Amino acid sequence: MFVVYSALPRAPSDVLVTGVTATSIALSWNSEQPSASDPHHDPVLSYVVQYRPHGDFHRDADVTGAGGFHRDADVTGAGGFREIRDVIVGPSEYDVSGLAAFTEYQLRVVAVNSVGRSPPSRSVQATTAQLGILSAVYLFIV
Repeated sequence: MFVVYSALPRAPSDVLVTGVTATSIALSWNSEQPSASDPHHDPVLSYVVQYRPHGDFHRDADVTGAGGFHRDADVTGAGGFREIRDVIVGPSEYDVSGLAAFTEYQLRVVAVNSVGRSPPSRSVQATTAQLGILSAVYLFIV
């Protein structure tokens, strides 16, 4: 009799901030899909992007991913992290938008397979840009 077991996915690695605007932060990461010779790790089904502002500031955010996938964030992550669930597997990149201008954020990524969630990736930090004078005037007029 053989016992077959599966394990949680490995945490995504090499999480990088690839772009910053006044209201968004773009991330990319390396996803290690299991090889055919590793039968104990099921393939990654989706990702969870977690983020939190520095300090105790929380606000709702809209999230737009590759291919126009759109999801609302929930405040359910551990340690005050907001979670963007069900990030599509494919290009390992995601844009978190609807953020507050000139605010520092901590971000990380979790892989999900049929067994459960990986540990979170190493966190990265980024600060959204300041709103320019034209942006502030536009926001005031609209």
